[in-house]
Amino acid sequence: MCFICRFFLKKTYTGQAILAAADNNQIAELMGIHVNKTYGIAMGIALMTAGTAGILVGMTYNFYPTAGTQYLVISFGVVVIAGMGSIGGTLAAGILFALAQLLGAHFMGIGVQMLDGYCILILMLIFRPQGLFSKLQ
Repeated sequence: MCFICRFFLKKTYTGQAILAAADNNQIAELMGIHVNKTYGIAMGIALMTAGTAGILVGMTYNFYPTAGTQYLVISFGVVVIAGMGSIGGTLAAGILFALAQLLGAHFMGIGVQMLDGYCILILMLIFRPQGLFSKLQ
């Protein structure tokens, strides 16, 4: 999914319009991009992605109205490790965060599973605060 999203944003006119509007909406309007329409398309893509993820999680695990917080906390850690603006970095950070949690649960017990992931997050914030593959300076 990350590769499809990256291809869409880099190689299609609509994807480039989304990137341009996200970067500077006034200049994007001057270039002929209908910013409100572009924001609507980006929101639609985000809703479809979130809906697909929700369906897949719902088919795998039981969930309840307050279950989203645990996924939000994990995704926050992944985005901080990856660095803002990097799709490939998000994939690599997700794998790194998951491995830290799984190996921590295997070797130290399931009670410290989340702690291990956030130890990686703290180490990233100390040694490379911009993230693994950050596009922003």
